[in-house]
Amino acid sequence: IVPSIDPATWPLRITGLVDNAVTLTFDELLALPLEESYTTLACVSNYVGGGLIGNALWLGYPIRHLLERAGPKS
Repeated sequence: IVPSIDPATWPLRITGLVDNAVTLTFDELLALPLEESYTTLACVSNYVGGGLIGNALWLGYPIRHLLERAGPKS
């Protein structure tokens, strides 16, 4: 089943062992400066030279910046 969300009610929450809990709405997330990144993904059950691999151009806000806001504890 392909997951689906309601952008009007969906929040992104970074909580737990962090200095600052972060909550963003879908609109707030889309308002951040998005970056494009080419990424190669491979299935964990792929054997060397296997075909379970592909490339994609992803668009989004880097998670490292969101984690910097939250300040994860070691």
